[in-house]
Amino acid sequence: DENFLSKRDANFIKEASKFIKNEKCIQLYTNDAALLYLLKKPNCTKFYFVWSIGSKKNQLKMIEELKSTKYIIKNGITDNWGIPLKIKYPLLNEYINNNFTLKKKIDERVILYKK
Repeated sequence: DENFLSKRDANFIKEASKFIKNEKCIQLYTNDAALLYLLKKPNCTKFYFVWSIGSKKNQLKMIEELKSTKYIIKNGITDNWGIPLKIKYPLLNEYINNNFTLKKKIDERVILYKK
């Protein structure tokens, strides 16, 4: 994988793996869906491709599924290709901000930990 990744992405994978190595799953709150493959972890909810969540109903479903999630990866490289997630998904954004705290910042990406 490292042969095909930018130095920034390879560094993120290396650093993030330290925090999640013993976790059963990781949740993405970024459009960088390839991170699941690169980190060799499944997503904690059925919403692995955040771009497609869409409705208020799906935001509420994801919030319910997030209750057993420990780690969230946020602020991906592709998140600025459309409407920012904090605007597109206000309910999710509020839930994440109220229930997770910064564990590690690696370049522009962050790893959040459940409070």
